[in-house]
Amino acid sequence: MKKGVNYEKLGIMQTFKQTFSFDKKEKGIFDGIVGYDGIKKILNLALIAENTIAICLAGPPATGKSRIVKCIEKHYGDHAVWFDCGRKMITAAGFRDFMYANKNMKILILDELSRMSPYDQEILLNLIMEGTITNTKSMAGYRKESFKGLKIFATSNNPEKLIDPLKSRLDIYYLPPYTLEQFTTIGIQNYEKFEDKETLLHAINAVWYRMKSKDLRDLDKLMSYAIADKVDLEEIIQTKLEFSRPKPKQKELVE
Repeated sequence: MKKGVNYEKLGIMQTFKQTFSFDKKEKGIFDGIVGYDGIKKILNLALIAENTIAICLAGPPATGKSRIVKCIEKHYGDHAVWFDCGRKMITAAGFRDFMYANKNMKILILDELSRMSPYDQEILLNLIMEGTITNTKSMAGYRKESFKGLKIFATSNNPEKLIDPLKSRLDIYYLPPYTLEQFTTIGIQNYEKFEDKETLLHAINAVWYRMKSKDLRDLDKLMSYAIADKVDLEEIIQTKLEFSRPKPKQKELVE
């Protein structure tokens, strides 16, 4: 642990200090993420900050947003709470009850934040600004809970769908699509135990050049067949190219 840093004042709850080191030289949280060095440094600094910090990683699908915040969840285990905002049952009231039941949390991950309704997004305003959630409509009366030093990490495909007050409170970073070098490197890392490297490179090139996709999920779909059995991958690729997209409607001939 680095000398001169008073971790007692950082607001990190006791179980964190016993289990993890917050030394800035620590490796491991984002080792599986290729590129984005500046983003990773900011996220590491956010984790040791004393105050509440809310960071949103924005950008189109297949830019690695969820992969990055998944690294945080994986590293901190039960101390990090994952909230899927894309689920329709997530409401302001439900979120408030969830927070009340988990008052000791220190890391909150909000995936697909922009899919929360504008009305429900308002529950996050005071949480980000003051670290509090207040309920004035409870039958038990006024209730206010504080979450000191809470770290909030969100993802959003379209931050324009966030209400303006929330956008102004979030520290938003826009992630660009993968480059071919990044896509290839990540693909090789993800399937390092797959022995047939020639087939793996064939799949990577097919997804990037022939399917015109930069989405690693498409590589996963293709590799699932290669892993299942020693199949002719080229036949699978041809089939996907032919049938994975709807055919344009043909104009009916008028006699």
